[in-house]
Amino acid sequence: MDDILKRLGSVETQVSAILGIIPHLATKADLADVRASIGAIEAVIPHLATKADLADVRTEVKELKTDVASIETAIIKWIIATTLATAGLAFAIAKFVH
Repeated sequence: MDDILKRLGSVETQVSAILGIIPHLATKADLADVRASIGAIEAVIPHLATKADLADVRTEVKELKTDVASIETAIIKWIIATTLATAGLAFAIAKFVH
């Protein structure tokens, strides 16, 4: 009889431990919400950029910076040449006027 009471006490202890854990377990509704969230994340993942995509963009940006720098240099040269030509023309006109 003592053995049965001992076993029953052990079972009661284990059941009370299980009952203490149950409120912290997820329900089927909670799992459905998680599955829906995972589905939404999986739908977005194919549209995200990969490391290779980012490397391609970086390369393109570097090329554009080089192009902009060369165009900027050409514009500066054009402005200087135009200014010098205008100054020369102004001096030539001033010389003929006086």
